[in-house]
Amino acid sequence: MNCSLEDTRLFSQLMKSGYSFTQCLDYLEDQKNAQYFMWAKEKMKQGEAIDEWASQFFNNSIQSYLECFLRFLSVNQALELSVTLYDQKESDHKEFIKMTGYPVAMFLFSLVGVQLFCLLCMPSLIQMMKGFEVSTFAIEGIYHLLMVCAFVLTVLLILGFCVIGYYLMPHHLVEGIELMYRCNLGYLIQKPLSNHFALLYYHCVRMGIPTRLALQMLKNCTSQPVICFLAEHVDNQLNIGNDLVEAVGIQYLDPSFQKLMKTIVLSASALNLLEGYLKVADVKRRKRMKQAGQLIQGIAYVFIAIMIVLVYQVLFLPLSMLERM
Repeated sequence: MNCSLEDTRLFSQLMKSGYSFTQCLDYLEDQKNAQYFMWAKEKMKQGEAIDEWASQFFNNSIQSYLECFLRFLSVNQALELSVTLYDQKESDHKEFIKMTGYPVAMFLFSLVGVQLFCLLCMPSLIQMMKGFEVSTFAIEGIYHLLMVCAFVLTVLLILGFCVIGYYLMPHHLVEGIELMYRCNLGYLIQKPLSNHFALLYYHCVRMGIPTRLALQMLKNCTSQPVICFLAEHVDNQLNIGNDLVEAVGIQYLDPSFQKLMKTIVLSASALNLLEGYLKVADVKRRKRMKQAGQLIQGIAYVFIAIMIVLVYQVLFLPLSMLERM
């Protein structure tokens, strides 16, 4: 049993405002959380350091972050950074689903609709036309074309979902990134990787965490493989004598981020520059997602239009037959 996500966020806000851990326990305790708050108080009475059991006390959603950050930061810093990164991740996921969910659902339903129409209606329609000695050459061509297209798209979608699902698994994420770069497709994920790294660096700068400490912390965050992967590559560049600007010039990060780092090194307002970079990156990301959604929605409209045309032909078939009689 551990702290709810709501209580975890409240803990973070109070400790950021200067409350001690004990004061937070006293202030937030109620009937729902009394049991695990009492557990925390017992741990403190026994003289155990908070950072030794904090990851067990706070919500499981941020546990992987906390376990990593507590080795390098104080409890309040580790908690604040963990909650911030988790909330950002959840916000991005919800926004992605909101912007792409409807077009993808429309595309899948239209694809299924075309297949059902071809399987259930088209054969009967063709047989009816043959019974009235009406030429079926055109409609049979359309039928076979639709069946082939629907089959190919279905196979590609299944394969695509399987491949994407496999490489989105935490222990295969880095493997997927390296595969894309080997296939010269790295440009598709270079900006998202850069934005992800810039976001982490921004929060570290905001909290006053030195760059080397931040990299050491992030590259030991094995539960977050992409974070660990990027931080390790940048840190390796620093270890061989390159400065920070040269270190972020690795192939996995966008050249625009390296240019930003050149400006940051010479500027006294690193936080403002990073914040501006992230805002621009967010606008571009939303635009790309919107364009992808419009493309998928357009393909779905094509399928729906084909279905409408075919249904129209079915409805007017009796009239055309009567004219021939």
